[in-house]
Amino acid sequence: MKLNLPQRRLIPRWRPVANTLLGPESCSLNDQGTPVKRAVEDQEADFENAVRLWHDTKAPGVLGEVLSFSVNPSFKDRSLAVGREALATGAAITQVQSLLVKDLSEAEFLQLSDAAFDPSATEGAHPFQAPIRRLRALLKSAPDNALALLDYAQFQAANGKLKAAEKSIRTALSLSPDNRTVLRTAARFFVHAEKEGFAHQLIRRHQRTPNDPWLMASEIALADVAGAESVFLSKGKRFLHDHAKFSAAHLTELSGVIATEELKAGNLKKARESQRRALLAPNDNLIAQAVDLQQHFGIVLDGRPITEAIAKSNEAQVLQSWLKMRPEDVQLHAQKWHNEEPFSSRPIQLLSTVHAYRKEHMPAMEWIRAGLLTDSQDKGLLINLAFVQAYAGTKEKATLTIRKLRHLYRQSVEPYVRATEGLIEYTVGNFEQGDASYDEAAIALDAARQQSIAAYCRVNQALAAIDFHHPRADQIVALASEKLKAFPSADALMLLKVRSIPEIQTTETKMEQRRIEQWVFDPTTNTLTHKPGLTAIGAPSVILHRA
Repeated sequence: MKLNLPQRRLIPRWRPVANTLLGPESCSLNDQGTPVKRAVEDQEADFENAVRLWHDTKAPGVLGEVLSFSVNPSFKDRSLAVGREALATGAAITQVQSLLVKDLSEAEFLQLSDAAFDPSATEGAHPFQAPIRRLRALLKSAPDNALALLDYAQFQAANGKLKAAEKSIRTALSLSPDNRTVLRTAARFFVHAEKEGFAHQLIRRHQRTPNDPWLMASEIALADVAGAESVFLSKGKRFLHDHAKFSAAHLTELSGVIATEELKAGNLKKARESQRRALLAPNDNLIAQAVDLQQHFGIVLDGRPITEAIAKSNEAQVLQSWLKMRPEDVQLHAQKWHNEEPFSSRPIQLLSTVHAYRKEHMPAMEWIRAGLLTDSQDKGLLINLAFVQAYAGTKEKATLTIRKLRHLYRQSVEPYVRATEGLIEYTVGNFEQGDASYDEAAIALDAARQQSIAAYCRVNQALAAIDFHHPRADQIVALASEKLKAFPSADALMLLKVRSIPEIQTTETKMEQRRIEQWVFDPTTNTLTHKPGLTAIGAPSVILHRA
């Protein structure tokens, strides 16, 4: 469920490099703070020189350098053309290079298909076997390709090989110690590896950070994760004020992370203004954060830059679909989100929850097991697994999972495992004992001021009472309805969207929202004038100018 997910923070995303290179964070900045040549254009001369040198020498070492550019989608087709030329003309080419050219010809390089990764197809095989094989071939041909190492490390992490992934990440850092993409990706890896302090220090101490808004934003977010004091929070606020001429796209994460810090400090007015600036040209990371915290900022997420950013972010679409109770869209975009970040448990938790809501136990368990391959101790996935196993009637397996949860997390998971134990008792007809377990879970959650989760627990109890023919199901449903009215949540509303209970009425909560801008229409001149700045609550997007 979403309520059980760790707090989302604006730490760097670890996408496939091909996706990162298409965004503004791969751009350079000149002294005036405006975007200059994109990273791809910076490499253009190097690529052309490598191609010319290969045509002059036909040496396989030079061919490897040409093929190494295929990690960047802007060079893929041209590097592939050189590889094909080498094969067609009988030029010297290694077996690894030949295999790489063949793979490049057959599929999109370094990107998974839009078709979702199927965990059921990986039994006895390595997940993501094809892209791993291509990356190995590329790295044998060009072992100093730092960007390819980042993607390789992502798949290593997805398969639970953290030590191997760390070696790849550290090698990439040694090859390109000042590359922003490498630095931010490395920091994200170390957070995943639970080395948050090291991730923070990596960015905090780097010489580029004081003048780079992307790295500055990362330092502030990583300090929060590491429980450390940010060195650049105050500097970042001054940076936004002193560098207003920077492109909004380069300030989106810095503005967003400052908005989050102002929100935590209770400075709602300042938080909203910083969030407004962040939303002028949001990237996929910022827009997902904006969707996740929309109810706190109270800002309407519409307008062209915002809607385009949401359309490009599978994570944002998952979170938005969850809030709007669209389970089919959650499933679609969670699978795509997982393809972008296969090491992350967050999309799998939401995806497996939707399957569990539908009582699709086998697909839910297959996805959970795929996630546990990355981290066998992931708390959220283990909670989901115990629930699904209990509902599926595999009491022994559910009991073993509960035992593991208690061993790893002790009191922090006790309400969840007590509720699951209540479900187990319902499945075998021990309703009185099941009621006691559910009551203990709800009371503990209420005592911990987690009333929304307690209400969600009661809704699950009501559904279980109906499914397993509890003699007092009507009373349990009435209690769930009462609790949900007082403490609604997106999780409970989504559950009831999938499996409705007629006696429990659900309504979407309307948020009081402002806009980040308005347009003023003057009918006398037939013109639209842009009016930037936060509006009053409920203001329309276009207002009519009256003389």
